[in-house]
Amino acid sequence: MLQSLKEIKILMLQVLFDFLGCIIMDCKKEENKKNCACTYEHCSRKGICCECIAFHRARDEMPACYFTPDGEKEYDRSIAAFIKNYQDNKANRLYKKK
Repeated sequence: MLQSLKEIKILMLQVLFDFLGCIIMDCKKEENKKNCACTYEHCSRKGICCECIAFHRARDEMPACYFTPDGEKEYDRSIAAFIKNYQDNKANRLYKKK
């Protein structure tokens, strides 16, 4: 489990700041597409990060870029799936360090 509710709030604030950053800055769609983690072929928001974040936020979801590659391939963008993916990835990193 995440260490605290504070950790969840921090992660959600990061999403919000990413969203606000897109609104303030010019969209660099083609540059963003190169780094887009979403593997959903029919996504119309690829490279338009602010639209992607707004889309998923309205559904209480997280965008693909917050998941590991394996977690993203599940196409489950729920916050619960994100937390599980985050915990699994954190556990794997800790295990590899030992």
